Amino acid sequence: MSEMVYICAAGAGDSKTVTVEAGRIIKEADVLTGAARLVETADSGAVRKPAVDPYEIAGICESEKGTVCVLMSGDTGFYSGTERLGKILSDKGIEYKVMPGISSMQYLAAALKRSWQDWTLASVHGKDEDIFELIEKGKPVFLLTGSSKSPKDIAAMLCDAGLHGARITVGERLSYPDEKIETYTANIASEKEFDPLNVMLIEALKTTARRAPGIEDTAFLRGDVPMTKQEIRAVVMAKSGITEGEVCWDIGAGTGSVSVEMAMIAKEVWAVERNDEGIKLINANREKFRRRNIHVLKGEAPGCLTELPAPDFVFIGGSGGHLKEIIACALEKNSNVRLMVTAIALETLAKATDALKEAGLKADVVQIACSRAENTGKLHMLRAENPIFIIRGIRA
Repeated sequence: MSEMVYICAAGAGDSKTVTVEAGRIIKEADVLTGAARLVETADSGAVRKPAVDPYEIAGICESEKGTVCVLMSGDTGFYSGTERLGKILSDKGIEYKVMPGISSMQYLAAALKRSWQDWTLASVHGKDEDIFELIEKGKPVFLLTGSSKSPKDIAAMLCDAGLHGARITVGERLSYPDEKIETYTANIASEKEFDPLNVMLIEALKTTARRAPGIEDTAFLRGDVPMTKQEIRAVVMAKSGITEGEVCWDIGAGTGSVSVEMAMIAKEVWAVERNDEGIKLINANREKFRRRNIHVLKGEAPGCLTELPAPDFVFIGGSGGHLKEIIACALEKNSNVRLMVTAIALETLAKATDALKEAGLKADVVQIACSRAENTGKLHMLRAENPIFIIRGIRA
């Protein structure tokens, strides 16, 4: 077994971005391992054993004698394999130390003469990330890119969402002699090719920002499909308790107005609708509000719900007569799911309270009545909207 294992940050690219202490360890190490690009170019007289898989690297650390230095690109704490490798080494009883470095994010910020503490930091290198959700936060978005999502691909996605003028700064081959840092608009970047070794900074000029619940009714594409009105949506959202990272179902989604409201907070929303026109409207509103985290499913509940991920919150605006079965399905997926039903008819109210009671929940009922002022000659009269019942399932 090795005497000591050092996990050293190799910096943003060229060896000049390695810290003095990490550089000393690399130079004096007996064995050097890590990605071939890093190992082969390192200034060291060590035996070089390129490896990427953390278990293979741990095996080298376990079998070699002397000092083993593991090279990690960028900084050891910024989208690095250090944490996973460290756990494997600890499980094997191998002592190790971590030497941090300069990340590509820090390098780019310095090159642009900017601070980075207000940037949103993310990676699409080998993982999925909702870029639009990040942009909605209103801050510059720094991205570690990957082979499957290049700056060109991401710029094209922004253009498809109407963000043609978004500013995109791409840093290619940072710290190397042929380094290139350029800023483009999304429409220009979508037509360019970039070196595979790159990072990017997105600054959107126009987004659909998150806001208080209760979007104006006129903002939605409606057609002839029933839609939950603004005032009701505001109360629904206030009582939903939705937080970031949660999964929501919208059953009987209609135009998708509630789905859009939920998607502004939740991680993902599954909008379920059986009506063809409703499906078209949900998709249209999804695109209008740029809510890529809304997944549209055409089908009859509860049958179509079996393959959906477990929900944290379920809103039932329409059940097609299967309210009891839908509630049972949601509870089977997650026994702690939060349930909410809206109803106009007294019969639906009765069915909802009975279904919740049968499921072992108490029905919390609120009735909302709204009136709108209308011009009648020289006077304004109030026109009453249908009273709406909002029913929540409460655990005793």
